Amino acid sequence: MAALAMSVAQEREQYDDGTEVVTEEREFAFLQWLRENGAMIDKLEWPSRATTSGVRGTVALQDIESGEPMLEIPQKMIIYPAVCLACEALQPVYHARWRFFQSDDDLIIAVFLMHERLQGKDSFWFPYLEVLPTPGGIGEWSHEEQLELQDRDLVAEARRRPGALKRLYSQVQEAIELSGLYPAQYSFELFKWAWMVIQSRAFGRRLPWTAMVPFADCLNHNNVQVKYALAMHGGRNHSNVEERKVSLKSNGDLCVAIERKVDEAVGLETVQGIPRHIDTSRGVVQGGKGDENENENEEEEEHEDVADANEDTEHVFEGKFQLFPTGKNRYAKGEEAFNSYGRRSNSFLLLEYGFCLENNEWDSYKLTVRLDPEVVEYEAKCALLRDLGLTRFKSFRLERGKLQEDLLAFMRLSVLDAGGVRALLASADIAARLAFKLFFVLLLLVLFVMQNQELHVAALVVPAVVFFQVVVVAYYMYFVRFVR
Repeated sequence: MAALAMSVAQEREQYDDGTEVVTEEREFAFLQWLRENGAMIDKLEWPSRATTSGVRGTVALQDIESGEPMLEIPQKMIIYPAVCLACEALQPVYHARWRFFQSDDDLIIAVFLMHERLQGKDSFWFPYLEVLPTPGGIGEWSHEEQLELQDRDLVAEARRRPGALKRLYSQVQEAIELSGLYPAQYSFELFKWAWMVIQSRAFGRRLPWTAMVPFADCLNHNNVQVKYALAMHGGRNHSNVEERKVSLKSNGDLCVAIERKVDEAVGLETVQGIPRHIDTSRGVVQGGKGDENENENEEEEEHEDVADANEDTEHVFEGKFQLFPTGKNRYAKGEEAFNSYGRRSNSFLLLEYGFCLENNEWDSYKLTVRLDPEVVEYEAKCALLRDLGLTRFKSFRLERGKLQEDLLAFMRLSVLDAGGVRALLASADIAARLAFKLFFVLLLLVLFVMQNQELHVAALVVPAVVFFQVVVVAYYMYFVRFVR
């Protein structure tokens, strides 16, 4: 039995995906926790190594059609700012530096993840936290390894991040010290773990806030068509969020008012009654009683922005998170089921997630060029670049299968001789004079119509269209001549 356990451990250690320390017992406990709390996960096999890349992922156990939910995760299992702010133990921390935490959902969640990690088995989310892979990325590489990427901007950003993360942590640490908690337990390493977990696993683009969604974050990335949404009771799906307001009451009680604007067919819905206390050992959100007598005038003034915390509320929202393929995307039984982290370049994927795709349709490369001051007709060439909306120092984003005409123009101009520059300047003068004359004619027409009220504004349509067509043609001819 010991030999079998050793062989399993050795087999798992060959995977360089951060899951080396995650045991099968932890994975089993996680799946059991999901099912006990109402998650719908039976369409997918997890964990699976029968994936495209060989790293831990999910495989379809049945055919999953477009628009069919692959999984459903109940609201009570999701970690999002309202849940974090409702944690009574952490409210002094958030209160100590509220403006700082209010600026970024990730900061609120990071402190909560640190707290839950320290709670160990007493945390409701313990089974979830136990199966999270060790986060990593090119920031963990040696400088020599980073240079092999041959991307100076990417390497510079990777080397900048540790310092930026330490500056964030210093403010978190200050808030923890002011709150009276034990700052030694909330170490930088723990904050770094929480922060990197959020950056690599959180959802948010179609939700009112950043959220950690257990199991939904176990799907690997590919350039596929998928969507996720929070399905509300009554059939409302919240995926278009225009505004969120988080407010702090003057008496120190944390309340959150989330205004969510949805499609016109659904209307405007306001979520109120964010609870003040959460028992994280049971995962039950409980309502709290606010101070009803203090600062009544201030509370009335804040009524539109701050939720009423005086009503007992079991849930901030009742619903479930769904992830499903869309468009032409579907998954046949036995295929790996993917999520999409967005239209990301390989440099972004490497920086944020620690991997890249071999044939990434959204890959790009930033090329920075500069017009050498020693070239002939330098000042004239700078003037021509300004005509095209370019500068002598310019960065271009090169994308797969796309021609960068601006870059072509820049490079063509850089090698022009003096005669070519003079010819282009003459062409530019002609185009500019033509555009000015046409604009002057249009201005006269506008003044004429304004002085003759009986003429309809529609009389300007034809001259305006002709004007813009001529200007576009003139500029196009100038540009084509320029790049050739």
